[in-house]
Amino acid sequence: MDEQYLRAAALADYRDPAHRAALTTREPLGISCAGIAAIMSPSKAARARETVRSAHGGWRARSGRTSGLQPAGGVLSRASLPRASTLASLLLLAACLSAADAAAATHANNAAAARAYLRATEAYVRDGLRTIASGTAAIEARASEIASECPGALTYAPRDEAFGQISEEVTTELLYAGVGPARPILQRLAVAIEHLTWTNRKLTRLVRERAVEERTIAALALPDVCADIATWKASSYAALPPSSSAFLERAGALQASSSFAPLEEPREAVIVRLLKRYEGPRSRRAAERTEAMEARWSARLEVAATPIRAKLAAALGVSSL
Repeated sequence: MDEQYLRAAALADYRDPAHRAALTTREPLGISCAGIAAIMSPSKAARARETVRSAHGGWRARSGRTSGLQPAGGVLSRASLPRASTLASLLLLAACLSAADAAAATHANNAAAARAYLRATEAYVRDGLRTIASGTAAIEARASEIASECPGALTYAPRDEAFGQISEEVTTELLYAGVGPARPILQRLAVAIEHLTWTNRKLTRLVRERAVEERTIAALALPDVCADIATWKASSYAALPPSSSAFLERAGALQASSSFAPLEEPREAVIVRLLKRYEGPRSRRAAERTEAMEARWSARLEVAATPIRAKLAAALGVSSL
């Protein structure tokens, strides 16, 4: 029997003339996994699996194909059609149940990865909030070093494009100086999420990109701002040194990688959106807590850093950076 014939037999009662005609002409009768699922309870599905295993023992396959099934004792005949119908039904049902089991397992794996990601990011943000004081102290310490090493260094510098670049270098260095105390936290997050996978390839890729970004930030070397200002001044303010441009390019690449083209949506926002389909109510609440804490972490660090930047600008001889 071919596949369509088996599908017809799966529904047929050979005693019914109409069904017998369908079998004889091999006209397919519609049947679907969705239809079976709609009428079968989980307990019946479990019993059906056992029935399939039992029924299969009395049949053998020809050339290893479903279309070659026949009774173990000989050639399939009209007398064996009721039994063929039963086996065909069970085989189709087994295929449907296997597909449903595979889909359930896949969803469970996706949900487990989502929970692992949310646990890791929540721990990351909680630990990060505890570093605000030490991060602020690190920013203040670096600003004091720059002010003492090159006081008034920008007083006579022209207010041109190069000045804007050196100002950006100073403020970016202070930003990453504040990240210093959180470097172990960034490393732990990268380790926790870099191996996670989902059937959604975009989600897997974005999470792995975030892991790479966290490692890169943790390892980012800060520039020597005073040396760069001195080199710029020595060229009669004609050109900034390559070290200044290289640092800003690295920092700019990090910022660009945290957004998802073409809409420039923040990567983390895309990850959160893609995770929602795998979250239960508890996971969703955890995600919302994490988002709120992360916003609070950034805002508090920015509030603490603003007066430090203003004080450094005055020490360098400019009104603002």
